[in-house]
Amino acid sequence: MNKLVFFYFLITYNIVNAGGFVFPNVPYEYGRVYLFNTTEGAETNRPEFSIYYNGVYAKSKVGEGWKFTKDMNSDLIIQVLRYGTDMMQNGLSGCYIPRHGIIYFDQIGNPVASLSICFECQRIHFWSTEPLPEPSTSSSEKKIIQTEKQFADLEALFTKFGIPVFKNTPEYAVHIQKNDSLYSSNGEIIFDYTNAEIGFTKVSVSEFQKWIIKEGFRLRESKETAFAHREGDTTSWTYPVLSDNQGTKISFNELYSIGEDTPKSPVLTEASIVNPEIKLPNGISVGMSLSQVQSIFQVWDGIAYPASIVVNYKNANVRYLFEKRTLVRIELVMI
Repeated sequence: MNKLVFFYFLITYNIVNAGGFVFPNVPYEYGRVYLFNTTEGAETNRPEFSIYYNGVYAKSKVGEGWKFTKDMNSDLIIQVLRYGTDMMQNGLSGCYIPRHGIIYFDQIGNPVASLSICFECQRIHFWSTEPLPEPSTSSSEKKIIQTEKQFADLEALFTKFGIPVFKNTPEYAVHIQKNDSLYSSNGEIIFDYTNAEIGFTKVSVSEFQKWIIKEGFRLRESKETAFAHREGDTTSWTYPVLSDNQGTKISFNELYSIGEDTPKSPVLTEASIVNPEIKLPNGISVGMSLSQVQSIFQVWDGIAYPASIVVNYKNANVRYLFEKRTLVRIELVMI
């Protein structure tokens, strides 16, 4: 065991035995800090609660984030979390619009824990692949004073690390606008796999339901009818559609034709996905950073920060659309 690891273990052991709080409570390889909920809509509509939670990325996450090393996390534990987090989790006000989030990743880039922070409302939220203790709801003037100091120390720590902390939404918008080099996405990269034996298999309605991450969540089911555009042709088709109120729409092929008694088994034909709770079989979902998507394809040549990545397979075309280097939409067409 090297000296640095031993030192970290010793500090962690002492903090735990002194009744402090250590996070993450799972092994991890590296962390990154992101901004999210940075638009006016985060205040007028329902803000996203966590930067990452149970397989789902915050759709409002922007940029590639900042490195959050294990040394930085040690400072977080020693200077802030060791004094307890009950009041920090309960919050010191009724609002909660977190702007900062730390995602902790394992060796292969899968999130194993996250910490979401609202400096304005002085509240935090933890998530982990392992159970976490429920925070105590007891309060006192002494605890409030201590919690206020913890948030001040946390803000000072972020400032020291070069992570911006502002007082309100407009200031975050100005930051993003002024730092084009951190958030801009332009151009398109096209990958051609039409001669390769890879692609998407036929996806039925029940198979598509397996793409949904959140247990118990279902898209709205409906049917649409299409008509032939040839003059004199009265043929029509009715087909199933899955959708939500965010703009996601999944269309399947002909369910039955007028005049036919036997319905056909529908398979996916087109999909426009903006819901982060839907994950493709290749592991890609809305809310992922551009670099995460690029790492899945293992291709880094060409445009550094494209606004669109197109992947053409023998049986499907997929377009991944990015804004502020975050995946915001997936368009899939089966051939």
